[in-house]
Amino acid sequence: MDRHHGHESHRGNAGTNTWEGIEKSWSEIKARVQFRWDRLTEQELDQIGGSYGRLLGKLQEKYELTREQAEYELDEFLSTIHHKA
Repeated sequence: MDRHHGHESHRGNAGTNTWEGIEKSWSEIKARVQFRWDRLTEQELDQIGGSYGRLLGKLQEKYELTREQAEYELDEFLSTIHHKA
């Protein structure tokens, strides 16, 4: 079950849409991130800057999630980005 390690090269269920693609498109995607996780502030999103590890940490902090729960949430999010991209 431990198929994720939280590395910057994270690949979720989104297939070919890797986290590197999210990082490169962060300015466009961060609005979707803020819509999905509205406890994250604009300043925090700017600090995250597309970093998987930073976003994972903020989700754990703001939503009181375990690492595994936060990873699951990010996988789900990646799958929605993949279908809309």
